[in-house]
Amino acid sequence: MGAACSTVVGAVHQPTGLRMKAQAYEMVKPGFDQSLPLRDLFDESKTPQFEFIRKPYVGKIMFSSSPIDPLWNNAKTQTVFHHGDEIHARATWARALRNLPLARHRTTGAPMYGPEKLVRGRDDFHCLHFYLFMYVDGVKIQGSFKDGALCHQELLGPNTNWEDHKIDASTTSDWWAFNQTMKLAVCAPPDSDSTGDDWFGKHVGAVSRALAKLPPGDHTFKVDMCFEMEAYRETILDMATRSWGLQHPSNGWPLDNTLMSSPIASGEFNFQVRAGDQAVVVSALPVRCPDVSEDDAIAVEKFCMKILKENRHGHDFSKETTLSATVIREWSQSEPCQRSGEGNLAYEKRRERERCDSIDVRVVWYRNPLNGWEEESVVLFDLCFNFKDRDNLQTFDHISIGGLRGDISADDVPEEVWAAAGVSRCPEALRKK
Repeated sequence: MGAACSTVVGAVHQPTGLRMKAQAYEMVKPGFDQSLPLRDLFDESKTPQFEFIRKPYVGKIMFSSSPIDPLWNNAKTQTVFHHGDEIHARATWARALRNLPLARHRTTGAPMYGPEKLVRGRDDFHCLHFYLFMYVDGVKIQGSFKDGALCHQELLGPNTNWEDHKIDASTTSDWWAFNQTMKLAVCAPPDSDSTGDDWFGKHVGAVSRALAKLPPGDHTFKVDMCFEMEAYRETILDMATRSWGLQHPSNGWPLDNTLMSSPIASGEFNFQVRAGDQAVVVSALPVRCPDVSEDDAIAVEKFCMKILKENRHGHDFSKETTLSATVIREWSQSEPCQRSGEGNLAYEKRRERERCDSIDVRVVWYRNPLNGWEEESVVLFDLCFNFKDRDNLQTFDHISIGGLRGDISADDVPEEVWAAAGVSRCPEALRKK
């Protein structure tokens, strides 16, 4: 089946239809170091804040012992760290990723670009993946993600209205179509509510384990940030047969995954290990919301674990094994939602009943191949537990689905968490497909 693709002459985007043969183009390695011209759609580089604040850091990953604000307010960068230091970073790149060529037309040599927007609605066409590759003293730290990346995060794109495809005003970041900077928690506890641009905090366990193995001395630590776009081929082809075809602004090309990009930002720091230093392995598990009292949070977390174990929630979580539940936001009042028969969050319909007291909980689910998963993994998933009365947990009403918040290595889950949940890992031979 051919790919729906586009050729580009200058900055003009010209759809050529779904049936173009795959042989008509060849994928290229995306990056700012290639000879093909960039597209020039509007992005963050066109804004005053980029010109006056971020331009000096283009192509760089800068490090600090505290989070670096997007506007670099009171930011204090540093290049030397020790065991026990938090290591935060901020990456900045030259143009929005949608402006990078993904392929070259074999006949004309014209560059070919991806969709103008990643649209998240009834059906997703593409997914954006970010990867961090890390090296110590020139030797790659072999991670468990694609091509040996140590950290990974996937982004389906900002929520949009399916009819007019406009970016939701509440969306704060769009790293495909606009944003060109991202906060990284290289070796620091993840935020209790990492809904902003802190996407790598969940993999700090892998980084801190690598640092803990270093012998005494000075070590050069390098970080490269890359990306790729994943294409949902079957969804795209199915969409092409419907009445609106591929007039969707997120058109159907590419039909296949892109190549892994060259680094869009890179940085180095010096890690000094002194004799007698105590290595610290940072937990990658969710952090409890500090605005909820400890007693209240513990009671809610225990109750939520019980509800999930007893399957008293009306959802099919039968393949998930719950390791922990952590309160990540304080109580609120909301009108609960119920999935429609189509089972898609984009089509949730309001239920006609009283408002509920709601609290958001981030659960850690173990996905065991013995339960039907392709390989072992541990995922973080947000659920909203709704009660008729927050002071009486026995008034539990229902769960609203939040969404997947990322994945961590099973190696980053402490033994005491497995023991407290009464869960054992699958045999080692089944942990990778």
